[in-house]
Amino acid sequence: MAAYKEGHLAMVDDEDDLDDPDDDDEDDDDEEEQDDDDVDDDDDEDDEDEDDSDGSGDGNGSELGEEEDEEADEGVDGASVTESGVSLQKRGSSSLASKREREWESRYFIQKSRSRSGSVVYKTLLVPERSFFSKEQFEEFAKGRKFKKLLLERRKGMRTYNEAKVLKAKADARRARSRSAREEKRKAKRKQKATALSSEEIELRKAAFQAKKARRKAKKGHSALE
Repeated sequence: MAAYKEGHLAMVDDEDDLDDPDDDDEDDDDEEEQDDDDVDDDDDEDDEDEDDSDGSGDGNGSELGEEEDEEADEGVDGASVTESGVSLQKRGSSSLASKREREWESRYFIQKSRSRSGSVVYKTLLVPERSFFSKEQFEEFAKGRKFKKLLLERRKGMRTYNEAKVLKAKADARRARSRSAREEKRKAKRKQKATALSSEEIELRKAAFQAKKARRKAKKGHSALE
């Protein structure tokens, strides 16, 4: 009986020894699977980091590209604005020159025509028999006294009643101002002369004036008696 128990215990120990290697293998497999999972997780994290870095790089590149495009657009816009400003300036200068030319023609009653050679010929209605082949030639002729007199008479004849009235009022005001200025000048001269005289000369002039008054009075009385 005791021998049977000992044999049975030995069999149990042998079974335990047989089971332990399997358990160890299962534990090793579990550890390997866990290690593989950890490695896979690390690989996934690395892939995500690479994706993030690639995405951020692409974003920065696109932003730089957009900024360069905007700068190029601004450069084109600035060039177009400059060209438009230059064209407007040229147009304004040409219109101003044409306006001055028209005023000059109306001032001297100029009529322009073309010769057979294509050059410009200037004529004035005041002297229709004369022709001028340059603007400078006509301006030299316009400085003469004869042409100035003709121009003044023509302008006088073209005045309306209201214009003549306004000009007459201006002339009257100008004459009144010149008259008052002359009177002030005479008074200043008299005052200067009076202050320059000595007291003896003043007394002599007073006595001469009184004598003159007496002679006039005597003459009037003599004529009244007659």
